[in-house]
Amino acid sequence: MLEDVHHECGVAGAMHPAEGHDVVELVAAMTRNLEHRGGVAAGIAVPQKEEFRVIKGSGHAASVLTSRRVHKLSGQSALGHTRYATAGSEDRALAQPEEQQSANPDERFVFGWNGNVTNVDQLRRDEVLRGASLRTTGDTEPLKMQILRGIQRHTSANLAAVFADIERAVDGSFNIAMLLQDGTLAAYRDRQGRHPLNYAVADDGCVLVASEDKAMRKAQPGVHPLPINPGELLIARRDGLQLQQVMEPDPRRCFFEWVYFSDGKSSFDGSHVGAARSASGRILALLDAIAPDGSSVVAVPDSARIAADAYAHQKKWPILPEGIVNLLPGQRTFTTGDPARTEKARKKYGINRDLLEGKSIVLVDDSMVRGTTMRELIQRLRTEGGAAQIHLRLACPPILSPCFYGIDFPEIRQLIARHNFNGALRSGTLPPEVLKIIAARLGVDSIQFLPVEAIPLAIGCEMRSLCMACVTGKYPTSCGQQRAEIAEGSQLPTRRN
Repeated sequence: MLEDVHHECGVAGAMHPAEGHDVVELVAAMTRNLEHRGGVAAGIAVPQKEEFRVIKGSGHAASVLTSRRVHKLSGQSALGHTRYATAGSEDRALAQPEEQQSANPDERFVFGWNGNVTNVDQLRRDEVLRGASLRTTGDTEPLKMQILRGIQRHTSANLAAVFADIERAVDGSFNIAMLLQDGTLAAYRDRQGRHPLNYAVADDGCVLVASEDKAMRKAQPGVHPLPINPGELLIARRDGLQLQQVMEPDPRRCFFEWVYFSDGKSSFDGSHVGAARSASGRILALLDAIAPDGSSVVAVPDSARIAADAYAHQKKWPILPEGIVNLLPGQRTFTTGDPARTEKARKKYGINRDLLEGKSIVLVDDSMVRGTTMRELIQRLRTEGGAAQIHLRLACPPILSPCFYGIDFPEIRQLIARHNFNGALRSGTLPPEVLKIIAARLGVDSIQFLPVEAIPLAIGCEMRSLCMACVTGKYPTSCGQQRAEIAEGSQLPTRRN
C-alpha cells in the first residue's frame, strides 16, 4: 500500500516454567518481527522481585529493542509491544508495556494491547467521577483502570472474571497481554476477535504469545502456533497452561488483516494471509474486461506483489517485478500529513523507464484510502516511466467509512472513495460515474476495486464472521454505529460537478 495506514500495535510474550531459563531475547525478537504493526514506539518488560524492569522508547522495535539494550534484562517471563497511535498522541510516555504500580503485590502488572476502545470518552468520564486523575490522552489508561478495578474486585487469581467485566464495560476491539508480578503470563482476545492473537508451546515447555503466528515461528523455529479464540483467556503459570472460554464468541474479524496488515506468511484463525491475497488477485483478473489484452502487470511494492502475481498468472500477461522498485525494502514509514506522504512516495519508489516506456500497464495495489500518494506515483509513471496507459486495480473494496476499532483510517472527507458524492453508501459498490471521477483525479485510464462479496470468497469464510464496516458502513458494535452516524452527519462532502 502506498499510504501506510496504521494499525494499533502488536504484542508478544513468553513464560518458561523452569528456573534459569531466560526468554527476554526471544520476546524481543518476536516484537521486532511485529514492527510492521507499529512503528511509533516499542518496549519490553520483565518482572523482577517486587518491581518490573521496563525498556521502551520511540521508534521502530528494531531500533528500540537492540540486543545491547535487552541484554541488560533477564527473566523467565517477558512482555513486548510495538505501537502505533490510533488514539492519543505519539508521546514517548504512551509507549508500552504500560505498568501499574501498587503497594499491593496482587495489583502490580504490566500490559500491552492491540485495538481501540470505541467508548473511551464514557470510560474517561467514569474514571473522573470516581476521583481518578488521568495522566494521558487516549484509551490505554482507561483500559488499565478497567483491569485494575477488576483485579481489586476479583483478585488476580480470577482473571476470567476480570476480563468478563471488561467485556461488559468496553465497546471496541482489544487483544490484551499482561504479566503479573509473580511472572504469570495472561492473554485475552475480545469476543469479536477482530484482530489475531496466537499462542504456542515449545518442546521445552515455554509458552509463547504473539499477535501473528509468523512472529513466533521466525523467532522460535519448530513451534506450532494456534489461535487464541475470540472470548478466550490464556494463563501461563509455572505450574501449567490454562485456556478458558470467558465469553461466547461472536467473530467479527477485521478483513483488512488479510488485505494489508498481517504479514503475507501469517495465518489468521487458520486462513493463510498470502493465499487470500492471491485469491483476491485472481478474482480481480477474472472481473477485469477493460484493461487491453497483453498489458504488463506492475505491483506497488511490497504488499501488493502477491495479488499482482496472481492477477498476471490468471490473465497470462507479463508481470514486471522491477517496473517499480522499493528503495526502502522492509520499511513502512509512519508519517502524518499530506506533504510528508508525497515526499515519502518520491523517496520510497524507483521507476524503471526501460521496462515501462510506451506500454499499457495494469498497476495493482492492495487498497487505497486517501489517494494522495497514489496520484503522485501515477504522475511519475507517466513522466519518468513513459507509460502509455495506466489501469489501476485495487485488491480491496473502496474505503467508504472510518474505522473505530484500531485502524488509522482518516475522516470521511479525506477518503477518496467518498470525496465526490453525497449520501451514505451501504453496498460497498461505487457508481460508474464516481469511478470515472476518481480515475480522472488520479490520472489513470481506468480504475476497478475488488467487490465486497469477493472478500469472504478470497479469505474462505462467511461474510457475517468479518468486520467490514469501513467498506459497508455496517458496524458490529453499538458505539461504533453511533460514532459512524455522527461522522456521516457532520463530515459528508459536498458533491463536485
